[in-house]
Amino acid sequence: MNNFLTFLLMVLLVVGCRDNEPDPFIPTEPTCNLDVTVIRCPIFPCDNSTAENLFDVTVELFATEQDAIDGVNVLASRVTDGEGRARFISIDCGSAFVKVKSENNGTYIGFQNLSLASTLNFHEVRFVANNYYDNDDSAGLRQNHISLEFPTIGQTSLYRYFEDYSDISFSPAEYSDVFLRVRITDQLDEHSFIVEEKLDSLYGTLGGPTSGGGQTSLRNVWTITDTEVFVSPLNGDYFTSYVWGLSEWFENTEKGGFSFSLERPDGNQVNMATDFVAELGGLFSTISVADYTLFDRLYENLFGDRISYTSFDGPEKFRVYNREDGVIRYINFWDGGAAVSKGFDLVIE
Repeated sequence: MNNFLTFLLMVLLVVGCRDNEPDPFIPTEPTCNLDVTVIRCPIFPCDNSTAENLFDVTVELFATEQDAIDGVNVLASRVTDGEGRARFISIDCGSAFVKVKSENNGTYIGFQNLSLASTLNFHEVRFVANNYYDNDDSAGLRQNHISLEFPTIGQTSLYRYFEDYSDISFSPAEYSDVFLRVRITDQLDEHSFIVEEKLDSLYGTLGGPTSGGGQTSLRNVWTITDTEVFVSPLNGDYFTSYVWGLSEWFENTEKGGFSFSLERPDGNQVNMATDFVAELGGLFSTISVADYTLFDRLYENLFGDRISYTSFDGPEKFRVYNREDGVIRYINFWDGGAAVSKGFDLVIE
């Protein structure tokens, strides 16, 4: 009996000791954490005081850049919170490509190192003004020439001058060797831009656009909204615009600035390929213009702005523009009552 009790006591001691032993170690893969913040700045350069955290934006992670471009094999996906943050917890360490799509700013794809040495890794995506991502992390221009829909610092439009003193026509007989370069150089606020106009010469083989004192370099402010473009002088400077055909030297009504509508009216369209200039009609009017081909490029959804300061002997100013390509044509007819057609046509390089 004593031997049995002794044996039972030993068994209980052995079991009790085993119950107090720690669980065996099971190896696991190391994981990392990542915070992705998505913000938007209305103007360039990006000022944190004006930055807006973007809420409810989808952020995706991919193993390779090509997967991110193709949108396949998503490693993880999160949606940003009210602070513009998407948090990824316990993801594989090493590296990943962060992808964020924006309706107006393109698709951002950026590399992120996921370090074991960091308790939390950070990645920031900035959508600034109208700068555009093309499946990369280097914001650039959506297009090189000026857009009234997505104006961006650095956009530059080139125009060629024409002049005809023998005909009133939408079709220039000959182009001069005078060129006008128009460039967005700075941004004042979300809607206002400083625009510089530079002529490469005052006179060419056909003469030159010398009204307004013959300046070769001008700067104005373009304030662009959903409904209009308002062109105004910068800091009280002398006000002239070659590309819009504005000059306080010519008309006092243009001294403080001038507005061009971005609301396309219904009704008959002016067709510059078939109509006569006399069919423009009206002293002041914004009209629709039919699609037009210029230097082998088709322009669509065109506005026409027609102004005549006298009833019969001119001059008559006619501007053609659209949201996508900005100013496409400026033509001055009947200058001084003469049979004159002169102005600038857009050249897409």
